[in-house]
Amino acid sequence: MRGCYAGITRTRIIKDDHSMQISEFSSGLTLPSATIQLLPPSLARVDEVFAALASVPKPHFSFLPWALGTFTPEGVREDMQQAIDHFEQDSEEYRFLIVPRHGDGLLGCIGLQIRNPALPFYELGYWLLPEATGHGYASQAVEVLAAFAFARLKARRLEIRMSGRNVKSRQVAERSGFRHEATLQQERINPDGCPDDTLIYALLRPAT
Repeated sequence: MRGCYAGITRTRIIKDDHSMQISEFSSGLTLPSATIQLLPPSLARVDEVFAALASVPKPHFSFLPWALGTFTPEGVREDMQQAIDHFEQDSEEYRFLIVPRHGDGLLGCIGLQIRNPALPFYELGYWLLPEATGHGYASQAVEVLAAFAFARLKARRLEIRMSGRNVKSRQVAERSGFRHEATLQQERINPDGCPDDTLIYALLRPAT
């Protein structure tokens, strides 16, 4: 992973307890080398997120079952409120919006799903809008969020799971320093109805 996880840019990134408030992250998360930043979920972004998702051709989200349905403003608002609640309750997932470091337009979304808080162990998931692909934004977002997880949440293990056919996601994981640990053969059914393997990539806490 490029950059040192301890160098993540945000005031009070390391605390003794894990309980967090949305207001702590209003200035965003980033790394010195990153051209993107991560912002916490916000109801002020509902219209923007809805417009972005509604405009994306369905094939772009071919590996994301949740994205193949019909989006509504009410549904996006409900989902955003749930993301805020999960964030502040330290439950389920810490979700962030991906935006330019020196701009404000939505590029995509990334989250840390809480898999085992006792370890701690988290799984990363992300998506980008079509126009944001091909610029290295996904890799940067993964690196920023991994730095946050190691520094702030004291994570010991991070994991990315993906369809065996999802070449782009595999490339993102590898560029971000994740190591291929396992292939679960014929473990999933993709949204197109075809059985597929699941690839597991992992990144462990840097030795100190």
